[in-house]
Amino acid sequence: MAGPVLGAPSRIFNQLENADVTFGTIKDEKGKNPAHSERYSAAECDRRVRRDANYEYNSTFLKYVNTMAATLVRRCAKTTS
Repeated sequence: MAGPVLGAPSRIFNQLENADVTFGTIKDEKGKNPAHSERYSAAECDRRVRRDANYEYNSTFLKYVNTMAATLVRRCAKTTS
């Protein structure tokens, strides 16, 4: 297992994903709004649903890209000085 400094980016990402970030909603092929935690396999939903889910998930994190990058840079600077 990685030490406290090396494991920080993973812990920060998990905290963002599981507690701090609100994801947008999509409609599945049946018109329902699946929860973010529901996972679909390629056989369970059509391409549009997978594309929309991917877009919502990734565009949400892109809003925080500068914060995540700054956190990582600070952690890396501490380990090299």
